[in-house]
Parts: sequence; structure tokens; C-alpha cells
Amino acid sequence: MTKQYYLWDYDELRCRQDWRGILIGNGASMAVSSRFGYKSLYRYAVAHGKLGKEDRRLFRSFNTTNFEAVLSALSTAKVVNDILGLDTTLIETHKMRIMAALVESVSGVHIGYESVPEDTLERIRCSLNEYRFVFTTNYDLLTYWCINFGDDPQHKDFFWTEEVDDSIEFAFGDTDVAERAKRIYWLHGALHIYREAGLSSRDLKRVNDSTDLLTKFGEPLGNDAVPLLVTEGSSEWKMDRIKDASYLSFCYEAFRQFQESLVIFGHSLSDTDRHIVKAMRSRHCESIAVSIRLKPNEGHFQDMDGYRERLDRQDIWFFDASSHPLGNPANEVGD
Repeated sequence: MTKQYYLWDYDELRCRQDWRGILIGNGASMAVSSRFGYKSLYRYAVAHGKLGKEDRRLFRSFNTTNFEAVLSALSTAKVVNDILGLDTTLIETHKMRIMAALVESVSGVHIGYESVPEDTLERIRCSLNEYRFVFTTNYDLLTYWCINFGDDPQHKDFFWTEEVDDSIEFAFGDTDVAERAKRIYWLHGALHIYREAGLSSRDLKRVNDSTDLLTKFGEPLGNDAVPLLVTEGSSEWKMDRIKDASYLSFCYEAFRQFQESLVIFGHSLSDTDRHIVKAMRSRHCESIAVSIRLKPNEGHFQDMDGYRERLDRQDIWFFDASSHPLGNPANEVGD
């Protein structure tokens, strides 16, 4: 079979197919602000003393500013040391410090709600409202802000137990929604979701005015609560984290069971997210469309081949990322 490298305009695909779901990756956030890129996160962590000298040497040794790449290497090193019977304390110390630096940097570089024009919030909200199922691996608040913009939020997030102290609990046994209801799943957690430790651990979300959520991040939560974020570097360790939280497990299972038409926007499906790819391959989606950023000298052809290989299917629709409302150049707010 001859490979096809044609890039569609998303409006053409929208006319051809009823796309029921969308998987959103960091590319959607970077289309709004480059501050969500790993280079920006790394610069923030260094400038604010979140990474020690040896931590920075690790990044330089791997010639990267990608937190997940370094965390993945540390995870591999720990496995090797465990097998050889070597001490892993130092590896674990660096891993935990780099994970903490990533969480604080995501919050630190985050643009403010007031920085996002209402036109952008409305454009993205209208686009997301076209999908009955929204899945995202992003930690930031952009998606949350957009789906809640206006007077009539349409996506259910499964947090609806009685409100206590500005928070709402996720109840695993209370997730029924109408068949045609629109829903959203934060597959890797998010800045507005946290977990209380203890014998009866709970997953909750903060429900302060959405414009104020960013300033609330980092404030003491009480009851040994911590942000519910999947920051582990390897896919295997991410799955361990997901299995440990009822909300994340629920979201992942919903994604694994999804087999209707799916748009993938701004998601590289890299090795650190093999669990996402595995979920997609366990249930054959009816149709898949993937956003592609144009590169010089037809470099995006290699990206298209990469998606075909990772998803193990040739019948993928590829479209120009800038033709989708999430990739509209007008979304960019600058630095």
C-alpha cells in the first residue's frame, strides 16, 4: 500500500465524519502560549532554584530540557540498580526533586486567566463542545477555563458530590450520566484536582471562581492533601500512579473503552505515554484523525509515519493543526 502524506483542512474532515471524541496534548496549550513548553518550564525551575546542581547536570548530560526524558532515565536507572542490588536512595532523591520542580514550574509559568482574550476562550469552548468525549493529559487550567467559560458549561467532569470547603469530591460509585451527555476526563490529573491521603483517601477538585484557581495552587490543602498530577517519567510508573487514584483509574478506563471516532490534537504519543497508545490499541477506534504541524523540507512526513507505526494502523486522517480551532494562530497570547 502506498503511504499517503496529504494534509486535510480540519473543516473538510468535520464535514466527512461525526467526530465523537478528542484527545488533547500539550500542543494545544503551546498554541496559546509557548510558556507551556519544556524549555520555559526548565528555565523557570533553574531561575527559581527548584533544581539542584546535580539535577541540572542530569539535564545537560542528556542534552534536553524535557523533564519527562530525565525522569524516565532516572526510572530506568532505579530498575537497573534494583536488579544489581545497588542503593537507589540518591536516584530516588533526584527523581522526587525533579518531579516537584516540574509541578511548581507548571504553576509558575502558567499564564493568568486575564491574559487569555474572551475570543480565544469562546473559540476553544465552542470547538470542545462539538465533542461528546474530551480527554486530556494536560495539567494546566486552559481546558478547564474554556469549558467553563460562559453561562452554560456543557461537559460533565464527574465531580458532583456535596461541596465542602470549596471542594467537590469524586465518587467512584456515582458516575452515571445521560447517554448523550458531554464529558471531560483529565487523564493525568490537573492543577485544580488534588488527593487527600489517609485511610480513606479522596480525590477532589477545587471549585473556587475559575479565574482564581491559579492563585490557589500551592496553598495548604489540609489532611495531607497533594495535587493529583501524573508527573512520573516512564509510562509504567505513570500507570502505577493512575492505578493508585480512583479518579485517574476511572478516566483511564473510560479512555480505554472508547472506540468511536477520535481526534488527536497536539499529542506526540511519545514513549513516556505508551499507556495512552496501549489503551487506544486495545480498542480499535472507528476512525482517527491526527493534527500535524508543518515542518520545513517535508519533515512532518516522518511525524505521520511515526503515528502510523505507534498506532499500528494506516487508515489515519492527518490534518493541518492550524486549521483546527485549537491550533488557530489567533489563539496565541504571546509571552
